[in-house]
Amino acid sequence: GLGKKLNFSEKRIVPDTSKTLRYIWEHAQKGTFAAPGNTKVFFELCKAEEVKLDTPFKDVSEVFKQKMFYGDDRLFAVKVQKVINRMQHKGIITYLESHYKKTKSSERQKAIEYYLEDMVCNSCNGGKLRQESLSVQINNTNYQDVQNMSLEDLVDFFNSLDIKSNKKEIINKTIKDLNKQLLTICKLGLGYVSLNRTMSTLSSGEIQRLLISQHVSSDLTGLMYILDEPTIGLHERDTNQLIEIIRKLAKKNNSVLVIEHDENIIEQADYIIEIGPGAGANGGEIVSLGNIQDLRNDSKSLKTKVEQRLRNSLKFENIKEHINNKTAEKLITFNNLSKNNLKNVSVTIPLNKLICISGVSGAGKSSLVDSIYTQVIQQLNNNNKTLKAESLNYIQDIILIDPKPLGASSRSNTVSYIGIFEQIRELYASQPHAIELGLNKSSFSLNVSGGRCEKCKGTGFEEIDMYFLDNERIVCDACEGKMFHNDILKVKYNDKSISQVLNMSVQEATDFFVKSFPKISDGLDLLNNFGLAYIKLGQSTTTFSGGESQRIKLISELLNSKKKNTLFIFDEPTTGLHYFDIQNLLSLFQKLIDSGHTIMTIEHNIHVLSQANYIIDLGPEGGNRGGEILYCGIMQNFIKCRNSYTADYLRRYYEKYNICFQEMYST
Repeated sequence: GLGKKLNFSEKRIVPDTSKTLRYIWEHAQKGTFAAPGNTKVFFELCKAEEVKLDTPFKDVSEVFKQKMFYGDDRLFAVKVQKVINRMQHKGIITYLESHYKKTKSSERQKAIEYYLEDMVCNSCNGGKLRQESLSVQINNTNYQDVQNMSLEDLVDFFNSLDIKSNKKEIINKTIKDLNKQLLTICKLGLGYVSLNRTMSTLSSGEIQRLLISQHVSSDLTGLMYILDEPTIGLHERDTNQLIEIIRKLAKKNNSVLVIEHDENIIEQADYIIEIGPGAGANGGEIVSLGNIQDLRNDSKSLKTKVEQRLRNSLKFENIKEHINNKTAEKLITFNNLSKNNLKNVSVTIPLNKLICISGVSGAGKSSLVDSIYTQVIQQLNNNNKTLKAESLNYIQDIILIDPKPLGASSRSNTVSYIGIFEQIRELYASQPHAIELGLNKSSFSLNVSGGRCEKCKGTGFEEIDMYFLDNERIVCDACEGKMFHNDILKVKYNDKSISQVLNMSVQEATDFFVKSFPKISDGLDLLNNFGLAYIKLGQSTTTFSGGESQRIKLISELLNSKKKNTLFIFDEPTTGLHYFDIQNLLSLFQKLIDSGHTIMTIEHNIHVLSQANYIIDLGPEGGNRGGEILYCGIMQNFIKCRNSYTADYLRRYYEKYNICFQEMYST
């Protein structure tokens, strides 16, 4: 019933068809199909078929490929350890299937699993049901066809049905209920999703909106709903529809508590609780209470300060400079981009600018970025002739900064990830007491034995298996959560042990270290500038949100990369950021651009979009109705664009801050 099956994949065995047969065999996973006897019989097959081992895989015949993967009936004389045996080439995939079942070695089994991949089931062709069930059709459409439709197309399908059954009344009621649910999901910006999408492929924002749609369609009352940043990944148009859905929940005598940075949501709230004034140890207080007007009249409110700051930064002269910004002299064109829903599009981007990729949810923004990233990587490796040759000199490196988790190790922490823990350890190893005890830099490491607490392996806690519940963490009783042995903790710098330093917030550590090591100070300054002053130096990277992870990845790259002319690609870097922090993010973007780099970012945040030098807008809708380039160019012409939702919201944004468009158009 899954529509797919775990099978050995030809593409996993030969990921690069330009490689030779000899290369494929020599670079097989250790302990798999390249066993001595199996290798020799394959070489004999090549001789018999008159195929040279140095032939690229893509140049051999389809008949030979079938024999290579699935075997040949002939017997070949093969000498193995002075004995000549008559052996049959059983085929790589047949060999892997046989040995995967027979092997008792977990190491070998793991090596063979490298070649496994989820593949479409041969029996149902991905339909999930038996052929008898798939033969049932409505309007020439079977169950599999319906599963593959986007939710928007499914609404159209149900509306097109002309029911002539004697159970017409029951069927129409069912369709009405289905459409009610589907339309709610579509209003939440998920019309592009198909029924066969697995939950594991949906983002947290998409899952949250699906759950909201369930409750809107129910008749439950008297509940409190708590939503944690439901606007993540939403376009301004979809955000307005989300507000409408939340209002429906509230009208059913429910309470809706929303954690949110989005300005539209905040302004539409009946009651606002602003927490601050800062983050971490500097936060935790109620700064302001009331509706939006109450906050605007409250001098303590951060929102009031931010709006004033925005008005100052959005003066006509500054906006005009962005609107009239000419494209850079260095341009790169990316052709024939057709990943997922992209409709074989081409885009040209300027270098040394801030480029924003916009569009409604599901329009193809991530697919566009992935395609550009792949082309540049191939070009840097001299494997791609799609781009103009001279552009090789324009980009020396490309770095993709996405919101994926930083890592699974609980010992990986803030300072180890960005690369300044080594300098902190050097600082402690250089202290007189450390030299006296014969300690070195590795003695202060959490990853190797020596100085760390061995009972908790340097984590400071022990994990208790609670079986059916989530695992419980308790403080390690050997080190009391301090992660190191007592000898290590006796080494002090400015009266603080290394454990106490790891427990400091970034802001505390900035004052503590001052200028001990330039790289430490540089790293802490970047963390502060990125709005991460509240996190602890020893905080596990497994605890960071997507937005925090993305900023820490960038800091790591900035501290450790020496290259110029880098194309930095971001995927919604404003996720989880307050407007105040967004201003810091834009300042850092400008510093990168001033240093000769290029910034490309997928973004919905209207404040960031308003500061872009160059816009690539996709749409017009999501899923199959998207994947087209609506606009690609400088901001001046984009504001005049009438077929783009993004341009419409940008116009409203500028008007809100009293920017005169007639003046801009006339310049």
